[in-house]
Amino acid sequence: GDLDSARRRGQEALEQFRRTLGEDHPHIGSVLNVLSNIERLDGNLERAIEISQESLEATSRALGPDHPAHAAPHSVLSVLYRNLKNLDKAEFHMAKVVELREKQGDPLNAYLAFGYSSLADILLAQNRPKDALDVLSKAHAIHRKRAVEEPSWPAELWGITGLAHTALGDTEAAIEALETALADDGFSALPGQVQSKLEFELAKQLPAKGASRARRFELVDKALARLDPDEDRKAPGSSALSKEIRRCLADNSR
Repeated sequence: GDLDSARRRGQEALEQFRRTLGEDHPHIGSVLNVLSNIERLDGNLERAIEISQESLEATSRALGPDHPAHAAPHSVLSVLYRNLKNLDKAEFHMAKVVELREKQGDPLNAYLAFGYSSLADILLAQNRPKDALDVLSKAHAIHRKRAVEEPSWPAELWGITGLAHTALGDTEAAIEALETALADDGFSALPGQVQSKLEFELAKQLPAKGASRARRFELVDKALARLDPDEDRKAPGSSALSKEIRRCLADNSR
C-alpha cells in the first residue's frame, strides 16, 4: 500500500544519507522523524516511539540538545504517548515542544500557538482545567494578534477552551466558547468525532427547557449523526460518547 511504499522510500533515503553524509548530518534526524510518522499511521506505535527516540538522538548529535529541530520528534512522541494513554509522557514531550518554540524568541510563532493548545488539551485530559486555561490564554493571545494558517485551529482552540470551562462548571463561559467554535469557518474541517463531542457538550450546557430546547435537540441529533459506525476502532471511547448522546436524545424526545 501507500504506507509500505513510503516506508521503503524513507528507508532508502536514510541509508543513502548515512552512506554519503554520515550519522551526524541533520537530514538523518529528519528522515527518522518521517519514518516514525509512517509507523504511527500504520498503527505501530511502539516502533514509532523507538524511531522518534533515534530521531532525537540524531538531532542532538547534529545540532545540539536545544535546537528548534527537536520540536518535531518531541511533537510526534507526545502524540504517540497520548494514543497509548500515557498522559504524563505526552505532557512532558509537548511541554518540550513549547519550551523549544519559546526559545526561538518569536512570541507570535504559529507553531508555538499549536503547542500551547495541544499542551492544554493534554492537561484537560488529566483533569487539570485551570492549568489548561492558563496555557490556552497564551494561545488566544497569539490568535488575537495574527492569522494562523491552519483552517481548523481556531475552532479547535475555542473547543478546548469550552471544554475547560465546562470542567470548571462555568456554564456561561463554556457556552460562549463552544458557540464560537461551532460558528468558526474551520469547524467543518475538524474530525467528525471532535465535532460530535463539541456539539454534544454545548447541548448539555444549554437549558433543557424554553427557547433553548429546540437548539439542544438539534445539536444532539447532529452529534449522533456525525459518529461513524467504525469510529470506536479509530477513536477509542466514541462508543461511550454515542451511548451518552443517544440517552440525551431519548430524554429530549420525552
